[in-house]
Amino acid sequence: MQYIALIDAGNAFTIFVLCYIVGSIFSPGASKEDIEFKYIIKRLFKSAPLISYFIALIINFSGVTMPIFFIDLIDIFSRANTALALLLLGIYLNFKFEKAEWNIILKVLITRYSFGLLVGLLLFFFLPSNQFDQLFRIIVTISLILPVGLAVIPFSVEFEYNQKLISIILNFTIIISFALMWILILTLGR
Repeated sequence: MQYIALIDAGNAFTIFVLCYIVGSIFSPGASKEDIEFKYIIKRLFKSAPLISYFIALIINFSGVTMPIFFIDLIDIFSRANTALALLLLGIYLNFKFEKAEWNIILKVLITRYSFGLLVGLLLFFFLPSNQFDQLFRIIVTISLILPVGLAVIPFSVEFEYNQKLISIILNFTIIISFALMWILILTLGR
C-alpha cells in the first residue's frame, strides 16, 4: 500500500499542478493574463482537489485521528465522487470522429503506452532485485501505464479544449490500462 501511496502522491502533483499549468498556458482561449505566473499560482491555490490533497496530507502526517462520523461522511463523498466521475465520462462519450481526430487519438495512445511500457519494463528488469523487491518493481511498471486521470475532463472544459476528444482518449486508456495491468501482473508476477 505504501508503494501505491508514493506513486499516487507523485501522480497528484503531476495532474493537479504540472498538467494544470501546462494546460492553462497552451489553452486555445488563453489570454496574456492567463499565462502570467502569479495568475496561475492564484488559480492553483483555488483548486479544490489540490487543497483537499494538502489537507489530507497534513491530517495524515500530524497523526490526528478523525471521529468516525467524519470518516463515514468522507467515505460517502468518495463513493459519490466515483459515480460522478463515471457519469461525466459517459456524458462526453462519443465515437463519431473525423479521420484526423482518430489519427490524433491513435498517436496519443501509441505514444503513451509505448513510452510507458518501455520505461516500465526497463525499470522492472534493470532495477537491482536485491534493493527493490518484485512487488515494488511490478507496481512501478504498472504505474507507468495507468489510465489518464479523470481531472483532465474538467481541465478540458475550463481551458476550452476538445472535451469529446479528451474523453474518448480517457475511456480508451481505462480499457487498455486495465488489460495491460492484468497482462503485466500475470507475466511479471511469476
